[in-house]
Amino acid sequence: SFPTRRSSDLWPSLRAGLLLCAAKCKDKELDYEFKNSLQSSTSGPALDASWGNGYFTKLNNVYSKGKTLNGVQVYRYHKGQGFQIDSTTCLKDQKEWTFIIQVRIDDTNRMNRILGSETWRRYGLFVKDRKLSMFPDDLEITCAAHLFNGQMYHLAMTREKDGAVKLYLDGYLCASGSIADAPKKGLSLDLETIQFLHDPNGFDGNGYVQQIQMFGSALTPGDVQKKCDCDPPKGGKECSG
Repeated sequence: SFPTRRSSDLWPSLRAGLLLCAAKCKDKELDYEFKNSLQSSTSGPALDASWGNGYFTKLNNVYSKGKTLNGVQVYRYHKGQGFQIDSTTCLKDQKEWTFIIQVRIDDTNRMNRILGSETWRRYGLFVKDRKLSMFPDDLEITCAAHLFNGQMYHLAMTREKDGAVKLYLDGYLCASGSIADAPKKGLSLDLETIQFLHDPNGFDGNGYVQQIQMFGSALTPGDVQKKCDCDPPKGGKECSG
């Protein structure tokens, strides 16, 4: 696989130039919409696709949250590709953040790493066995609902300073637990090497991604619902799962 490089591994003069050119993002938020660009709409670093380039396209007959959508702007990625960012000009706290992705996975039964970092090694947020889950399994943070091949989903994860984690499927809070005692400093996120849809051990796959967002705080369940375009049932406070 493509060797991961931190910005700190570069020559000092080059690293200084990169830091000077890297714009700070707005409100500690990164928002990648894949509208023919890997740039964030809120400024900050662009997505690094050094492991291999996919392509931008539009999809019809996209099934998401009970609706069929046409003309959906997406980015096609393949196994071994994915993205990495150095988010340190935008995000400051390794222990408190929110990750949201809108993605359509070709094969939800295989292991698909959704979120990780260089220091996490084999750990991370995965879709595997048709479920959204933290890995390794002994963390016991797994959503019960099944994800189907070729369907577009909003997947989200929040981490609070004390290690409390919540997972969301289409805005529905589907699993929670604590990773405070997990390896890698309780899975504190290495802000220099955040990885999306990529696994250095080959546990990734193919799919289409419509949006990736990172926030420098742990959003509330209500805020996650809004970001995931969740429409709770009439009279209810939660999205249906």
